[in-house]
Amino acid sequence: VNVEHMISVHSFYIPDREYLSNMEGLITYLGEKVGVGNVCLKCNGRGRSFFSTEAVQMHMRKLAHCKMMWEDNEGEYEDFFDYSSMPKLEVDEYGEPIVPFTVSDDGTSITFADGRTIGHRSMLRYHKQKFTAPETGEAVDRNRAINQHRMIGWGGNDHAVSEISKRSQRIQSRDGLQLGVRHNWLHRFRCENVVAR
Repeated sequence: VNVEHMISVHSFYIPDREYLSNMEGLITYLGEKVGVGNVCLKCNGRGRSFFSTEAVQMHMRKLAHCKMMWEDNEGEYEDFFDYSSMPKLEVDEYGEPIVPFTVSDDGTSITFADGRTIGHRSMLRYHKQKFTAPETGEAVDRNRAINQHRMIGWGGNDHAVSEISKRSQRIQSRDGLQLGVRHNWLHRFRCENVVAR
């Protein structure tokens, strides 16, 4: 119940939760670290020191430090996790994991064994392209017929099109005239008392 509260209210995060073997022990350890040791879980003693539990809790809430310091600190929590079920990676002579992938001939993309492909940023224009599937059935027949009619000069209902274009021209000319009158500020700045010489 305490863990659910910490996750939902304070955004508490436990990394590698699927390998966590002793949840109760981890929560007890973290509680003692904050409550007895007055240490922030994220700062882990590297920041300022605190003299009360309330000060540590207030600091952790204000700075969103309700998470474990995991990087470069895995040894502190190794008693609570069991990584024996984790699949083993093959390593090379330097101890680096071997990731099976192939590089394209031009060197602009890498394809992994599971089928995922990543590309170089210079090819971003091509990777972002989304192609639509070719149309089939009625849509193809309809588009072919429309294109054939357009080729012989038919553009649909000409009378309706001409009425719409005339109406839109009238509206544009009227709006343009209104805009011109509305923005004609010359009459406000004209000097009415011009002295003739």
